[in-house]
Amino acid sequence: MRRATARDLRGACSGPLTTGSASLDRELSGGLRCGQITEVFGESSAGKTQLAMQLCVTCQWPPSLGGLGGGAALLLTDENFSSTRLRDLARTLTPQQSQRPSDSSFASDDAVRQCMDNVHVMHVRDPEMLCHAAQYMLPVLFERHRLKLVIVDSVASVLRYGFTDSGIDFGASAKMESKERNDSIIRLARALKKLAADFDAVVVCINQVTAKFIPDRPTAGRLLLAPIATGSSDKIENCFSVDPANCNVGDSAVMPALGLLWTSCINTRLSLSKEDKADYNASAREGFKLWQTRRRLKTPKMHWLIASILASISSPLLAATVLATAKSIRGSYWAATSDAGGCSLPVASYANTHYAFALGDQAALGSLSFAPKYCGQMFQINCGHSSVLAVVASTCDIGGHDCGADMIAPLWNAATANASPGLVNCSLSLTTSNPISSSTAPICFYRPSSEFGNAYYKLLGVLNTSGRLVSGAKLAGISGTVSSGDWYQFQAGASPFKTTDSVVFTYTDGTSSTFALSQCVQPSGVQIFS
Repeated sequence: MRRATARDLRGACSGPLTTGSASLDRELSGGLRCGQITEVFGESSAGKTQLAMQLCVTCQWPPSLGGLGGGAALLLTDENFSSTRLRDLARTLTPQQSQRPSDSSFASDDAVRQCMDNVHVMHVRDPEMLCHAAQYMLPVLFERHRLKLVIVDSVASVLRYGFTDSGIDFGASAKMESKERNDSIIRLARALKKLAADFDAVVVCINQVTAKFIPDRPTAGRLLLAPIATGSSDKIENCFSVDPANCNVGDSAVMPALGLLWTSCINTRLSLSKEDKADYNASAREGFKLWQTRRRLKTPKMHWLIASILASISSPLLAATVLATAKSIRGSYWAATSDAGGCSLPVASYANTHYAFALGDQAALGSLSFAPKYCGQMFQINCGHSSVLAVVASTCDIGGHDCGADMIAPLWNAATANASPGLVNCSLSLTTSNPISSSTAPICFYRPSSEFGNAYYKLLGVLNTSGRLVSGAKLAGISGTVSSGDWYQFQAGASPFKTTDSVVFTYTDGTSSTFALSQCVQPSGVQIFS
């Protein structure tokens, strides 16, 4: 009998998780996304833990009311758990009136007790314990108790400083070595992304802020995160800055802790701040959209400042390395969605299912003109507005030499700032970003709808190559031939292929990836991007 897997046991995520705030949900297009890591950062007393507690309640609401119908796991690293605080929220924050509950909307004692029972609290005090919990303990909890949310509060407290037997030691000698800290960040992010993908769960990480002192600059303003453009106008450095004219606290500007490595691991960033007046900030700079939305708590006026990264989940825009660039590329509007032809990319946990395009053979593309090896690769597209990461999902008028990048509707809108369908001038850059968020390593796939059970014939490909282009493939020593897209077909001789046979994909840079045939994923169909 086949044993059940995590994917068999998980519940389907019916939609985004509501925050319990209608105005915030509107800005987030419904709420927090399943299968992603959302970071919440802000100064002390900005409401980060309050939001975490609120999500522990709303995730238990039925999907029809914006919840996920499952429990929550709360990993605490720097403070004690306030059961009273959670109990009050469970009683007053109901699906009927999440903003201003009346006496009639209070939950019953039994409902409050059930809500409390569905929140599993774990205290962790060092990076090793946190990573171990994410890798080994949480998957068991998710399977046994049908959890749909995990919150780490806070991720920075165990990764910024060393620990002693008596607790946190803020001395310089106790700070973790850079490599050790980076290894812990990567290990934790990989475990959380796998958890989010395997169980279609929402992952929220609370982060602290760090101060960046900038002399001789004004001190009043609001937080504005923006990438720094240096050198040539079409290149964005892999770094963030806080614009001192827009974000200062006292004499210093604040920015999220843990640096760029952590930034490249998250998908959405929410910044919490307290202000004295309501404001709407409709700034949008280089791949970021920022909003401010009112939220009422016990403090007089509190506002959310949301910075939602419009880039690849596994490798956000600013973390991608550009490998090659073509300019003066003709950008065009393809359709509302992609189709099943062209590259025939498999159904998988893609970082972004909205940004896809068909690559053509316009002369200006040069070495980036369509070839099967570009199927599934991530390109950075800039059409004079925000730079956007998108995956090559199909081909565009090959042989006509007049098509550059044919974009589906969501990508067109993001790259052209919602221009009417037509032609635009763009630049196109091949990057090291990966399209699939469930793994940072290469993944072997069967071609969708191919003969999975045919022991004498296999049709295989590889994705998540970090920009490396496939130049050849072998199965059990037999060289494959390119079929369609970047899929290689293999025909066995007298003996059938075995699941233990090795599949080797060789790249143009001389490196390779090796899999056992049994590791190649059999997808449910072709991914349609929309």
